[in-house]
Amino acid sequence: MQIECFQGFNDKRYYVPAFVISKQLELVFKINFLVDTGASTTLLSWNEVPYATLQTNLREDRMYTAMGGSFKAFILPECSLFFYADMGIYNLEVGDLGLSNYHTVDGRLCPAVPSVLGIDILNKFDISFSDDLERLFLTRNNRR
Repeated sequence: MQIECFQGFNDKRYYVPAFVISKQLELVFKINFLVDTGASTTLLSWNEVPYATLQTNLREDRMYTAMGGSFKAFILPECSLFFYADMGIYNLEVGDLGLSNYHTVDGRLCPAVPSVLGIDILNKFDISFSDDLERLFLTRNNRR
């Protein structure tokens, strides 16, 4: 099973589209995740989710620090990610996901950044790059 990532239009970074489903909250939305091997944790960005999601009663439970400063994140419970793969749709149950708050800890507006697919999920895949095609692929491994 292989998932192909695509390059952004304005940059050379790679993204992978996925549907995020929170069973508990009955939410479904599509996110283009930045493939970020330097991020320890997968995180949904506030600017990429439907506004109604931010108005639900999500608890703030996690603290993150990134280039835009420190911010608390809401917990989006009981999530699965659905990827387009070469053999059809691939479902990966991931549990709770962080959803960045739109304010930093010191009250400033958190910058609009992409959602990231971090190493917590990427370690479930082998990552390969095709030099001739300039394409990045995620292939499911059996390590986790």
